Amino acid sequence: MDELDPEVLSRRQQAMWHPWKADDMTRGLLGQLVGLAMMAASWSEMSSQVTVRGELTWLNLGVVGLLVCGVSNTIWLLQGRRNVGTARVLVLPDPQPRNDAAAVAGPDARVVVKAPGVTMYHRPGCPLIAGKPTVARGARHGRVPCQVCQA
Repeated sequence: MDELDPEVLSRRQQAMWHPWKADDMTRGLLGQLVGLAMMAASWSEMSSQVTVRGELTWLNLGVVGLLVCGVSNTIWLLQGRRNVGTARVLVLPDPQPRNDAAAVAGPDARVVVKAPGVTMYHRPGCPLIAGKPTVARGARHGRVPCQVCQA
């Protein structure tokens, strides 16, 4: 009787999640069918025309049919993307705020890092000096901040 257990049903429902619902699929398919019908009618009627002027009229209908297909596909894909984004927000936890030295130090930090041969000063969490031997200093000693630390 595990099939009636609410936890099992909940897991099964989550596993069967799809980015598009039935009405999204119906609208997308309907848009594609309308666009394809317009292109088929254009092709059929254009092939029986004798003059270029007559062909251009039907060519316009074919181009509109192609646009209908493109818009229909775009709307369908955007709806799927929106549904995936909503599911991602519901499933994934909220990101934890960063608590590294650069975030704590702030823009007016008194602690700067100096490395040998470097003409600029850096904050403790600056990625430009990651992995380099550094020395923490309390003053800036006339150096200018790097562009990453300045931003």
